[in-house]
Amino acid sequence: MDEHGSPEKEWLERSRRGDTHAFDQIVTAYRSAVFARIVQIVRNPDDAHDLAQDTFVRAWKSLAKFDGRHAFSSWLLRIATNAAIDHCRRMHHRASEEWDEQSPSADSRTTPAASPRPDTQADEPEIRRRIEQAIGELSPDQRAVLLLREVEGLSYEEIAAELSCSMGTVMSRLFHARKKMQLLLKDLRDAL
Repeated sequence: MDEHGSPEKEWLERSRRGDTHAFDQIVTAYRSAVFARIVQIVRNPDDAHDLAQDTFVRAWKSLAKFDGRHAFSSWLLRIATNAAIDHCRRMHHRASEEWDEQSPSADSRTTPAASPRPDTQADEPEIRRRIEQAIGELSPDQRAVLLLREVEGLSYEEIAAELSCSMGTVMSRLFHARKKMQLLLKDLRDAL
């Protein structure tokens, strides 16, 4: 929905004056896009639902800061993206602490993971699972840039604006994300 269209513009104006019913209209209009953005990054629907709610709470509290220089949808999706990246960083930090505390046995750390059988490598669900797994191995920043570029088709400039970073940073993160994906999926590429 375009914020220059009268319904959304009116909802924004009324919401800024504290009208929660008008903000409900905004939530209804954008909840699917916000959820989709977040679930792509965090890869967990339950966490994505919580983070989507958090995104709208943050947006409500920050409406006065929305200056209209960019589309409202871009501003809202930037809040969602940042919430998802922050969540991934927190989860990664917790997982690192748990790993240190549990100090697994040498056997569990040195036993190689089972390789997929050659007859299942060409299976589409298996390929999709492997790609999802590889995306999960990326840092939150790399994952966000890769998904914004490859899935949502945003330009480097749009990604830089959305993530509040330079285009050089976007290009670097995307380069490293692609390289890591190539490395993680090398066996699939070679098998196809």
